[in-house]
Amino acid sequence: MNNLTVSTRLMLLVGLLSLFLASTGVLGIYGAVRSTDSLRTIYEDNFVPAQHLSSVHELQLVNRLALNIAIVTPAIAAEQSQLIEANIAKISKIWEAYMATKLVPEEEKLAKEFAETRKRFVEDGLRPAMAALRGGDMKEVQRILAEKVRPLAPPQEASLNALIQLQIDSGKAEYEGATARASFIRFASIAGVVAGILLTSAFGFAISRSITRQLGAEPSEASEVARGVANGDLAWPIELRAGDSISLM
Repeated sequence: MNNLTVSTRLMLLVGLLSLFLASTGVLGIYGAVRSTDSLRTIYEDNFVPAQHLSSVHELQLVNRLALNIAIVTPAIAAEQSQLIEANIAKISKIWEAYMATKLVPEEEKLAKEFAETRKRFVEDGLRPAMAALRGGDMKEVQRILAEKVRPLAPPQEASLNALIQLQIDSGKAEYEGATARASFIRFASIAGVVAGILLTSAFGFAISRSITRQLGAEPSEASEVARGVANGDLAWPIELRAGDSISLM
């Protein structure tokens, strides 16, 4: 380092400081971007699908309840039949929106199972029950409810609940991954700042010591001696450090 000019040494110090600042800034930006990606993933790939699935589950329960209400209150059977038909259409529309989201392989398997069980539930249970309602045959409605609707409901509910649980588990895993990543970035940032402070302090101390050794005194003292000599004062006292034989003083 003694062979380097003062300006070069200072440039090295500034460069080192800039490097640590840039590294810390890049790490912070990276953390912010990844956090945003994690939030978007949780919202788009977990929250929105879970909302769709919950709506499907709610409408299915409404349909089963409507059938029971129609049996108890035949006077509003036609109204309940229309409600069930409308809900079937709503479920189909919501399901299409759900299938348009990003699905992982396990989710695709469960979605296929639900689609198959729902098709049987609707075609073999709800639609025959609605036909019986429109015909006013309450005994047939009761038979279909007991032999078709109730037995076919649990399989589709199981598939639907598994899909909802998958969204919860996936969102939890994404959250835990984001938390772990944030902890690492926080630790790395703190370690980088501490390392930067220590290294730049050591480098700055080395530069200061090198300059002082070359001058043989503090820069202000060397400047005073130089001005005194320039003014013809050759009796200016100079105090050399022990072992100093090569400095400017």
